[in-house]
Amino acid sequence: MKANFFMGPSMYETVQLEGKNAVMVDQMGRPCDEPEASETCFFTHSDMLHSAPLCMGIGHDPEAASPFGNVYWLFDGLNGTLMRFDFEKPHYPGSLDHQMANVRRYEEIRLTRVPGVVSHIVVDASPHTVYIADTGANRVIALDAASGRFDEHARNDLGGNYTIWSSEQATFEYSVYTCARFKNLTTAITHPSGLALHGNVLFVASYSTGEISALNKVTGELIQLLQTSAQGVNGLAVQASTGRLFYADGPSNSVMAVDPTAACSDDQPSVPATLDYAESECPAPRKTTLGVAVAVAHEDGYMNMTSLGEEYGESEDCQTCNENCNNDMILMSGYLCHRCIPEPCKNGGSCTNYLGEGYTCNCPSGFTGDHCQVAYSSPPTSDSTYSPTSSSSSESTSSPTPISFSTSLAYGAIFHAPFLLVLWIVAALLGELL
Repeated sequence: MKANFFMGPSMYETVQLEGKNAVMVDQMGRPCDEPEASETCFFTHSDMLHSAPLCMGIGHDPEAASPFGNVYWLFDGLNGTLMRFDFEKPHYPGSLDHQMANVRRYEEIRLTRVPGVVSHIVVDASPHTVYIADTGANRVIALDAASGRFDEHARNDLGGNYTIWSSEQATFEYSVYTCARFKNLTTAITHPSGLALHGNVLFVASYSTGEISALNKVTGELIQLLQTSAQGVNGLAVQASTGRLFYADGPSNSVMAVDPTAACSDDQPSVPATLDYAESECPAPRKTTLGVAVAVAHEDGYMNMTSLGEEYGESEDCQTCNENCNNDMILMSGYLCHRCIPEPCKNGGSCTNYLGEGYTCNCPSGFTGDHCQVAYSSPPTSDSTYSPTSSSSSESTSSPTPISFSTSLAYGAIFHAPFLLVLWIVAALLGELL
């Protein structure tokens, strides 16, 4: 499965919102409590951004300058770059307004992904520092989160590595940043994976060796080394109130805990006020303009910026689905149903694409629902929607001829296009990781 630029961070509510009690909704945003009903149910999201394929790590930034507190740093595994996402004010469930957000790419901070191994990111509020596990390069990077400046509009890329699903409004900023101050905090750890901060200590897990290193968060000096029996340490977390350290061993599918002891004489080492970053010369800003692109409007709340039109999906490469056919470009050219992307219809159903709007599922005999997900023994006789729980007394007693169902348009001016794509993308990402 190819990585897709629709991949990116999504926000979900951990508690029910007032007036928004339904966790599951249908394609119109209405409560959806019956997964087996003819309409597909989707898990509601508060906001979503894109263009971070094969994300290997994510960390929340508690910076005080952000009015909404929704800043996250991500490891873009496909392009090997660090990204900063500010969701600003989420649209919340029931809305698809994606006009407000701020996305930055830090091209100078090159990262190397190792398939199947997480690359944690943690952010320290003081000094304001982002720590990144660059797993493939055997290093942990420390970045001054307040440094850097605008270099150019990322949309100038026009269909290349930095394509994004976004609003075309000026309130949505998508930029390449440069001149950020960063350094290697350590290069002595093989395949660093999990990171966790506790006071002045940065814990770093090595996926390959099973070791967990306790480092001075400013100097990178090794304070203590813990050898675990783990075959591959991935996740790492500290319970702030007790100092208890948790780590996940992926190959054995287990989570272990390490309790601190009274033998630790220097729990919180002293640290300098700031990290020592090497001075570097910053080039003058490039003069740029927003690239000319074709705006492909979809009726699901997105404005896709792409230099490609519908002819891309019918190109020679995409006729045969060879390696030169980019699945992301197929989607962004208006195809949500295409020979080169996974079939969205279930149980042998076939889809018909409506360019830039959506698709319908044509169901075989014995199945109905918007994705042919509902089986029935006696096909309905009139209505185009079917509920297996209905008990109408006027049900026909005759044995009607089995029919093939063509459901109503699944993606035209409706709610759930992002959700199905996200489910597909999550499946693709999990497949890549596993």
